Amino acid sequence: MKTTMKILGACLACAFCLTVTNAAPVTLLNDVFDSSYLSGGDDPDKKLSSAQSLPNSAEWFVSYPDGNTSDTANVVFSPTTGMTLRKTDNTNAVNVMAYFTENRSSFQSLSVGASLELTFTLSVLNPRDTSDKSLNFGLFNSGGNQLEQGYYTNGAKQAKIMPFSGYLIMTNAGNQSSSWQTTPGFRNSSNSTYSLYASSTISEPAGDPDSRFGGGPIHNTPLNLANATTYNGSFMITRNAADENTIVFTLNGTTILSTIDTEATLFAFDTINFGYGGTNMGDAMTLNNIKLVYTVPEPAVLTLLLLAAAPLAIRNRLRGRGGHGVTTKERGKTG
Repeated sequence: MKTTMKILGACLACAFCLTVTNAAPVTLLNDVFDSSYLSGGDDPDKKLSSAQSLPNSAEWFVSYPDGNTSDTANVVFSPTTGMTLRKTDNTNAVNVMAYFTENRSSFQSLSVGASLELTFTLSVLNPRDTSDKSLNFGLFNSGGNQLEQGYYTNGAKQAKIMPFSGYLIMTNAGNQSSSWQTTPGFRNSSNSTYSLYASSTISEPAGDPDSRFGGGPIHNTPLNLANATTYNGSFMITRNAADENTIVFTLNGTTILSTIDTEATLFAFDTINFGYGGTNMGDAMTLNNIKLVYTVPEPAVLTLLLLAAAPLAIRNRLRGRGGHGVTTKERGKTG
């Protein structure tokens, strides 16, 4: 009987442990550009830098910072509006990156069924139709490399971004007629150029049936954003299997693109990226409420039900044995 009670206790404990240790979604970053993390410049509503203090704030690295004042910088931070990317000098485009892990040896890995979801609010001032794939964002693996501010500005800084690999969405803020204006991309870690979006370093759909994004639609129409209107964006990577990742991009709850990388080899990330394609895309792009959440799959409901039912099954079986560890017939033999 004691042995039976131990089994019952173990079953109940097992079911309890699996229930309570189920990991809740983990917020890795939730950057609302609070003023306590912003500095630089004299304008109280336009700052030049942000501090790393996870998960509340990230230090945002700028490809071409330029300007020593908030009126001339390509990227400014505001506790009121968020982070604005714009073109104030002769650069063709500006992009920003931030780490969401504490150090360069730390990465967020995806087990099968786990996901990373990047959410943000986005608005574009005077969006235009003239630039192909000029609005970009994604999740990357730094390969342990530490970026510097102005990471596109000289060879030494550029060398640190070359090993970056990751997934990104390339789209258009305007309303070009082409149906290829929103596409997924994958950058591997073997690159001869520092540009995150260079065609020579990006694997993307090109009508090739052998494309790595063979698990679903690989293109869609441009975003056709309204001027200075705020939209809610989401970019999610979910690991489906040992060699598959699902990539989903939604805007205001509508799925813009969903596809599967059927040749996936990258399952660990530590960096966020946003890219603004310059005045051909729009006069400025503002981002806010940038949040990254890691989610692991919940235990199967059926498994929990079976675990919960196991003690009852054992108890019922024991009742059939007269409340002891032997049957009534066996009891007669031993008496």
